[in-house]
Amino acid sequence: MNSYTRIASSLAIVGLVLAVGAPPSLAQTGAGGLRGYVRDEQGGALPGVTVTATSPEMIGPATAVTDGEGYYRLINLAPGTYT
Repeated sequence: MNSYTRIASSLAIVGLVLAVGAPPSLAQTGAGGLRGYVRDEQGGALPGVTVTATSPEMIGPATAVTDGEGYYRLINLAPGTYT
């Protein structure tokens, strides 16, 4: 085996090992979310409030209920305009 063949074989093996050992890329879903706090006029938390987001791009509304600290989170929302 001459040196050129040996180098080419080594590079091919290294390339194969890197290609096989590379973790698969994660696809981006394009989805986003909304989160925040619901407060009264004095800044106090409002637990148990239903927060609703609607959009023409959605089949139905997305809803969340605030926790004891007034925190809510809506997840997996498609890009678009919400009301």
